[in-house]
Amino acid sequence: MAQASLDTHVVAFNRNTGPVLMALPDARDAVRRFPDTWSLDEWTDQPQDRGQFVHVPSDFAELPEETRRGIATQIWRDMAVRPMSEVDAALGGRYATRFEAASVLNMANAR
Repeated sequence: MAQASLDTHVVAFNRNTGPVLMALPDARDAVRRFPDTWSLDEWTDQPQDRGQFVHVPSDFAELPEETRRGIATQIWRDMAVRPMSEVDAALGGRYATRFEAASVLNMANAR
């Protein structure tokens, strides 16, 4: 059985105002209800992929291989057949972006 993540808050990205630290259920609801305004990925000039709806938990590296592959496949369909090293690297990059945004928010709030 997969270990449950202890994440309670995540960084969600608003197209107009930038990153916001939100409760995980609230972030998921905002992204689901307003996908043109909210995303779990940074907004770029590139079209949003399915990752805007997928939360990568902070403890993803500790999850079983099949769970990590399942998360990655929700974002990128071709991850179902990629080596685990590529799956882990992709998830790590996706999580790092959110972690960096949370760090910037924490520094701004500490001032």
